[in-house]
Amino acid sequence: MATPQELEGISRLRGGIAFEFLAAILSIIGIILFIGGLAGIVIGAVLLIIAFIVAIIALIRLYRGFSRLEQYVPNMVLGKIGVILSVIPYLNFIGYILIGIAYTSLEISTGTER
Repeated sequence: MATPQELEGISRLRGGIAFEFLAAILSIIGIILFIGGLAGIVIGAVLLIIAFIVAIIALIRLYRGFSRLEQYVPNMVLGKIGVILSVIPYLNFIGYILIGIAYTSLEISTGTER
């Protein structure tokens, strides 16, 4: 049975991933509207700002989730490093790979394979 700290870490990771998807969808819609006319530029810019804020919240939730699970699951440090690298331009691809490795390690160690 998982401890409350483990469940909180997993909950934060799920929320962080959901916020990442929301930020991606908002940014795609914002870019499409930004290409449009004058009203589209204003709405697109607002959506891009909202997407940026949601992405920051997502990264904070992911970092805290990996921090909570660090003592229970191996390779969670890779996830924390990946979150930090995902903010840096040109290194964000490597950061997302490290987050994926940590997430896969989480699935393997908890036995929640799908």
